[in-house]
Order: sequence, then C-alpha cells, then structure tokens
Amino acid sequence: MGGMELVGGETEPLAVWGARGGHGATTIAIVLSALLGRAYQGEPSWMVGWMLGGPPTTDGAHPPIVDRGALSPARDGSTNLAVLRGPCLIGLRTLQDVADEIDHLIVIREPWRRVSNPDVESVLGTPVEVEVPFSERVPQLSDAGLLGARLGALVEFEALASWAATMSFRSSPGVRASIDL
Repeated sequence: MGGMELVGGETEPLAVWGARGGHGATTIAIVLSALLGRAYQGEPSWMVGWMLGGPPTTDGAHPPIVDRGALSPARDGSTNLAVLRGPCLIGLRTLQDVADEIDHLIVIREPWRRVSNPDVESVLGTPVEVEVPFSERVPQLSDAGLLGARLGALVEFEALASWAATMSFRSSPGVRASIDL
C-alpha cells in the first residue's frame, strides 16, 4: 500500500473506549494517535512511548485521542469511538446499555467468533465502521516496543488507516498527516 494523506479532525477530542477490559481500546487509541498525528492521553501515559518508540509527531493544535479504558463513554461532547473485540456476546451485551452514546464502532475480528457484523449492528443500531483483524503480531510487537517502527508494515491496520483517512469527524478546520503504509 502506498502513502496516503489523512484529512480529518474534530473540534472535540476523540474518546476511544472498549466494551470491556482487553478489547483493544488502548491499542486502537495509540495507533489512531500515530496515524492522525494527535497527542495521546491515557493511563498509563508512558505506554504510548513504549508502543510507538516515542510520542507521535503532532502539531499540538488539535485535540488529542483520549484512551478512556473500558466502558467509559465521554459525556463531555467528545466523539465516542467504541471498540468491540470478538465480537463476543458479553461485550456486545455490555455495549447495548450505552448504544446511544456510540458515535463510531470498530470491531477487532477474531476469526473463531461467529457473531457477524450485521448481528452487532442489529443489536446496537450502530454500523460497524471498520473491522480490524485480530493478529498475534500486534501484541507481540507492542510488548517488544516495536509497534511504531512496524506500524507501516502491518496489514492489520490498513482498514483502520483507510477509515481514518476518509473519516469526517465533528466539524473542524482539518488535520493533515502523511502516512506511508
């Protein structure tokens, strides 16, 4: 895949949260931070430096990507992006209680799961906007502190990068970042 230019942004932060602990919200938040050239805010804050090999390059003028952890939608006007891994039925049922607060939904697809995206959409009333394939390589690279160095070579995040490149977040003057995948 060749280089691409991302154009997007929002006036409020992008709040990323998972249906449950371990659903991949932190990884998605950190990767989006790197892709969009936004500051990362989350606990523990050192994690972004570890996973990416240093903080993402940002212009400091745009709101951050905020890692809100598990099941903590922002109620402050932020754009809410929910992450559902599996999709597992327990996570899906958990999201059902806050479905009206989901602005965007990402599924991390585990190939052995049988719940389909149309199933998820019918339960939540929210479209699955991007599907990221589960891969053992991502946590291995993350644990080794090499995710940032290999981000451009990971086909696992191509759909996320394409989605982010075309995503029109809440109105803004726009963010521009060059990505070479």
